[in-house]
Amino acid sequence: MKPVRLYKTTCTKAYQISEQGVGFSLSPFGKNTDVIEGFDDGGKLYVLPDGVDVCEMSVPGDIGFFGGDTHLELISKFGRPALVNADGTEIILKDAE
Repeated sequence: MKPVRLYKTTCTKAYQISEQGVGFSLSPFGKNTDVIEGFDDGGKLYVLPDGVDVCEMSVPGDIGFFGGDTHLELISKFGRPALVNADGTEIILKDAE
C-alpha cells in the first residue's frame, strides 16, 4: 500500500454553478481568478489499495489513478476520497497519518 497526497478542494465561484462544491484532487486548488475562486485543505496523506497507482494520462501532464490498465475516477464519498472503477465499484481511501 502506497501513500498519496490528496487535496480536499472547495470551489466557491465558477463560470457554471455545477462546477462549485467540494471534491478531491491530486493537485492543490490553484489561484483565484475573476471566473473561479476556491481553496484547498493543504493536502493530506491517504493510502492507495494494492494494485492502484498514480500514472500519467493520455494528455501530457495530466495524472490519474489506474488499477492495472483501468482508469479509476476520484470522487468525494461521505466527505472522504474514493476511487470508482468502470463497473461502479467504490473504494473509500483510508488516512495514512
